[in-house]
Amino acid sequence: MDDNNQIPEIQPATEQAVIGASTVCFISLIIIYCLSERAVERLGILWIEFLLYGIIPVTATFLYLYRSCWHPKITGAARTCAVLLLSCIILVGISFFIGFMLFFGFMIFHSFSDGFHP
Repeated sequence: MDDNNQIPEIQPATEQAVIGASTVCFISLIIIYCLSERAVERLGILWIEFLLYGIIPVTATFLYLYRSCWHPKITGAARTCAVLLLSCIILVGISFFIGFMLFFGFMIFHSFSDGFHP
């Protein structure tokens, strides 16, 4: 076999499911935040914000993972708990990702608008 004609690696189905679930979580979080920001601010109750911004993305991620081919050998309550745990982990990861994006965006904006002063 010629080393120059290597076959590109194909991602496993479980990896594709996690990447798709992360995308679903990110998009649902952004959409829910944009649609309900004003209504939730008017209420002024902090736990409702956490409930709304946490439950809907986790539910969307859970449904995506549960219907996907993520570990189909696991069945019943074990699969449900594993998918729910992975959905929560994905939400935490997406939250950190959004935080880092905002932080670096503000740093870049500040360095261009005000100049860099060490």
